[in-house]
Amino acid sequence: QRKRSRGGYTRAALKSEDAVADTFRQSIQEFAADDKRSKMEFPTSLNSFERLVVHRLAGQAGLESGSVGVGRDRRITVWKK
Repeated sequence: QRKRSRGGYTRAALKSEDAVADTFRQSIQEFAADDKRSKMEFPTSLNSFERLVVHRLAGQAGLESGSVGVGRDRRITVWKK
């Protein structure tokens, strides 16, 4: 049986989450620090797990986030409060 960790994810999934987070963390931090930009859209190529990670990173950076669309057309947008 797999051991569960925070949020019900396995330890392997959490390691994967850290790797995915590394992909997006810098761009979200740069966006948060840029006073000239009010929103940031991510490509529809992100899968549901990647979108979940982006939502979490946005929240940690004090930003709002939301997803729109269905299936392959689903996209996440991050904006400033």
